[in-house]
Amino acid sequence: MPPCATEVDIRGAWKLTVRHEAVKFLWRMNVVRRNNFVAMDSFPCVEEAIRVLVDEFCDQYRALRREVEILQEENQRLRRMLEYYSIPITRPPPPHSDNNESLRVLVQNCQTEKLKLKEILKKLVEKNPPSSPPKE
Repeated sequence: MPPCATEVDIRGAWKLTVRHEAVKFLWRMNVVRRNNFVAMDSFPCVEEAIRVLVDEFCDQYRALRREVEILQEENQRLRRMLEYYSIPITRPPPPHSDNNESLRVLVQNCQTEKLKLKEILKKLVEKNPPSSPPKE
């Protein structure tokens, strides 16, 4: 994935910050004198460490940017839902309405299912009648 312009800018700024910290560390360790120009070519291990740090930072930056995109998409989805439910025309009726329509439909469905079960049992008995009547 090629870096975008902002990532290139951030990579450059981060690399400069890491380089500055590396020079400060080398100065504290008496490797270089203050106000001396430090060529990182003379410190290949430092240059490699800087490259690794910058790469890790950019990977973390990309991951965070992706998380932000996901959260923004979720935010937009929730805002659309909020708009949908805030408009009275599109709002679904409440589950407990005054006329108990949902309860009536539930009872009707239960009665229908009960009749279907009775018909199925009746057909099963017709297809497979008992082998012999019970004796007393």
